Amino acid sequence: MMAKFALVGVVNTLISYGFFSVLVYAGCHYLLASVMSYALGASVSYWLNAAYTFSVMRTTKGLFKFILLSTVAILFGMAVLHILIEFMFFSAYIAQACVVVLRFPLVYVLSHSLVFNLGLQKRKTD
Repeated sequence: MMAKFALVGVVNTLISYGFFSVLVYAGCHYLLASVMSYALGASVSYWLNAAYTFSVMRTTKGLFKFILLSTVAILFGMAVLHILIEFMFFSAYIAQACVVVLRFPLVYVLSHSLVFNLGLQKRKTD
């Protein structure tokens, strides 16, 4: 399951990091670019993880939980990004890559236990 989550994460990361890079290159503030790119990536991630990684039915309740999880992840990412750029003088591109690496275990644990909890949701095959 972790391997499937990682594969979805790679797809999600390529999409969101690419969008982040385009936005920053175009002059968008790094925090706004981070939020916008994470929102795009999180949308893709929800649908792929529900269908492929955890094989659960997508529900309104699950989507709501995922939005809450995404909000926590965005706030965490913004805090780390701000610290890395403003206090440690990382470039926005390097800092965002660090955020992606640091955020992965947090999002996996919360996704697995709260959003796609197989004990609480019906599997697609049920």
